[in-house]
Amino acid sequence: MRASTVQATQNSNVTLKGVTEKIEEHFELLIANGLISVNTEKTYGVNLYLQVNEDTSISRLDVQDEILKKIYPNNSLLVEPGSPGSGDSSLGGLLVGEYQHAYVRIVLQRAGTAARGIGNENELAKQINWHTRGQTRDTVGITVKFRSKDRKEYTVHNVIGAEGVGTVKKNKDLDQSSEEQFPKSDVNIIRSKGETVPVSIKQDNASLWASVESWYYENGGHVNDKSAKWYIENAAATEDKNKINGVAHNLIELKVVSNAYILTNPTSNNKPLNKVRLVWKASEKMIDAALFGSDIYGKGLIVRKTFNKDDFKLEGQTLVVHTNQNIVEKKDASGDVYMICYYTQGRSLSYKHNDIQKNITIAVRACTKSFAFGKYGTNTIFVKRNNNTLQFQNKPV
Repeated sequence: MRASTVQATQNSNVTLKGVTEKIEEHFELLIANGLISVNTEKTYGVNLYLQVNEDTSISRLDVQDEILKKIYPNNSLLVEPGSPGSGDSSLGGLLVGEYQHAYVRIVLQRAGTAARGIGNENELAKQINWHTRGQTRDTVGITVKFRSKDRKEYTVHNVIGAEGVGTVKKNKDLDQSSEEQFPKSDVNIIRSKGETVPVSIKQDNASLWASVESWYYENGGHVNDKSAKWYIENAAATEDKNKINGVAHNLIELKVVSNAYILTNPTSNNKPLNKVRLVWKASEKMIDAALFGSDIYGKGLIVRKTFNKDDFKLEGQTLVVHTNQNIVEKKDASGDVYMICYYTQGRSLSYKHNDIQKNITIAVRACTKSFAFGKYGTNTIFVKRNNNTLQFQNKPV
């Protein structure tokens, strides 16, 4: 049978029921553990809506790669957001089959606090717009004051409204020839002369600042540091000062299990593979990139707060917005930004060993101190770079 005939046969057999069953079979364990679910209210016709709990070690991008590369490697494609057939996800749509003939569109939605984060952003914009109703560019507007628990304030004058940034964010990675960074704004406050003040919002329990493996795994030069790959390889070549039964070992070992690249250490409590997480302090330029991006520093602020209506109080012509923390300068967060590498299912990085392509299923993320050293701290290897060498560090108190 010719390849074109095989493809046509595959397309003619594409049905919503068949695709749903195949997805459920492949992700059986993740579905059983509540990490992925089918949104039955929106799944009908040619549309399969999957909800991904991004509070865990998987993301929608993980699931997207798994579908494209493992479940339907020869019969699927990714349609960019805004293109015909993309659906209503900020990631675009996954088409199985042939668009406008026999196909199923898979749309990946956020679940968990990641989804609630969108409501958090909407609440800030909604409250500002409610209190500025009737204001226009011909009026002086009101004052919005962000007041943190420690009574630090950030004030914006002449406010006439606000808009959620949402899916219009311009997601351009750092690359070898560009110093561009991710924009981080979630809500833009609009002033009477038309300029905007960007606000990035982190919920009370948010523990991740950014996922950065797409550009930081191979290249750390943009942030005045070595790459994540350098840290991993050097940790695997650096002897741990703590011996086990008198036997020396390195800070980490690189183990390949089922074609996956895993960081291990014999002292880990994460049995049976002894998986560990490698951690180091973020550089100053990484704080710029991961927290402030291209649009916040010197122009707006980051706030930590899960909002409800009681957090907004009108005092005369000033709307006071109560937050847990206002992050305006790097010093406001410099003690709470760490880099972390750990194994996670479905990451699409790859490397070659003896000319054989292998998966590097490693997440590289900028995270908070509590995430790096919290309840999983017994499985953490904390290191510090001294020029071209690494040394083991005791965990910060």
